Amino acid sequence: MKHKPDAEIQKVIQQFAVKYGLFGLMTALPTTPSFMDYEAVYLPKNHFIKEETMSTEDYLNIFFPFDSLEVIKRGVESMWNIQNDRVMMALAMTITDKPMVVNMSFQRNHAEPYEWMKQQFIDWSFTHVSSSLYYEEFGISIPYCWVFR
Repeated sequence: MKHKPDAEIQKVIQQFAVKYGLFGLMTALPTTPSFMDYEAVYLPKNHFIKEETMSTEDYLNIFFPFDSLEVIKRGVESMWNIQNDRVMMALAMTITDKPMVVNMSFQRNHAEPYEWMKQQFIDWSFTHVSSSLYYEEFGISIPYCWVFR
């Protein structure tokens, strides 16, 4: 929550993503992680996307901004072409019991918007500081696992 230059914050968030991965917002934001099985993506109100309904293609474009996926969507039917990528074919075969979108979240070109990740860290920081102040008020020591480094 300290005021740091945006370039420094961006570098730290990138390091976090490289070390730990992304947050999984693609499957966490919709009302169901298997949104590919529906005609549209249905979203509860959140501070990342203001619409409550969005076409599947538009939603996927948020998380695949660099290379578009070869996804064909017709109503509730969807098909995903990974024929030319042996690694992704192996991954798809490994995660066959999961919704298609879970497999998509492991793609090389999957991304999450930097501003969304930054906002999520701000939210977590606020929650941590608020709970720390609450426990401090009553003289309760904060468990070590709550302390972010």
